Amino acid sequence: MTENIQASYYFKVQYGKIEMSFQEVSGLDITNSNLKNGNNHSPIRFKRGLCQNWKSFQLIIDAFNNLCKIPVKNLTISLLNSEAKVIRAWQCLHAYPIKLDLDTLKYPTDFLTIENLEMEYTVIKRTK
Repeated sequence: MTENIQASYYFKVQYGKIEMSFQEVSGLDITNSNLKNGNNHSPIRFKRGLCQNWKSFQLIIDAFNNLCKIPVKNLTISLLNSEAKVIRAWQCLHAYPIKLDLDTLKYPTDFLTIENLEMEYTVIKRTK
């Protein structure tokens, strides 16, 4: 039985201990353009996101500012419905950020707004 995906859904993203939510995710595809070279994939692109605790996200910001090594961690992406139930899920191994655009607006809360985040990885598999 196929579950209907409603208009009110979002993506929950877990990167190590960093938890974020996004309105849009693209790049969850794999192409096999040449069997000799193996599978190819594009980076995963996250758009319009929130991180509840910007201090946990500081490691990624520091990596882009060359203050520390780029963290390589496993990445879990879950598509949630309006009742916060997981509809689909993917696991990406050895993921790391390659592009980051933060929102320039400052809020008086602990939330960090993320316009775009791109991540590379070695292996992706659908887990649900």
